[in-house]
Amino acid sequence: MHEVMHHDLWASILDCWQIEAWSQDRSWTTLELFAKAKPSWELVTLMSRTIVHKYRFENQSLRNRDELLYVDLCHAMNTGDIGRVEASFLPWIYIFKATGKHKYATHMTKFLINMNINYLTPLCDVIKKNLLCNPTGKAGEFRAVDWLVERNNLYTKVIFSGTGSN
Repeated sequence: MHEVMHHDLWASILDCWQIEAWSQDRSWTTLELFAKAKPSWELVTLMSRTIVHKYRFENQSLRNRDELLYVDLCHAMNTGDIGRVEASFLPWIYIFKATGKHKYATHMTKFLINMNINYLTPLCDVIKKNLLCNPTGKAGEFRAVDWLVERNNLYTKVIFSGTGSN
């Protein structure tokens, strides 16, 4: 699902560019032909403005917004930027409420209230430092702690089949 969202977003953006390139010059039937023509920066700027005005319908705008929120959250989590992760919670609360996922919205709201009002700063720092982990130690490889727990459960149940000393 993660890759589908990324690919869908980029495909939508590229599709808008291909349609606009073709409307500028009928010989630009693909983006490769458009790029080979080496368009001027002024034309690229004009086309980008046209794309915004011509193809940005309300539903597409909402879809792009939501997909970009997801992509931003993924990048923030992968890089271990817990501040950005926490900042992205508020739009997700509204999205969850609008789609009937009230339990997610309620728990995220409680979490933000606790982190910003109820908990002391040292406790907030400990919580923030333990929301993400980096099992590989490589840059861009952070994961949510529950991912690591689920992976360990997989190893215990499937790979090791519950064998060994208990």
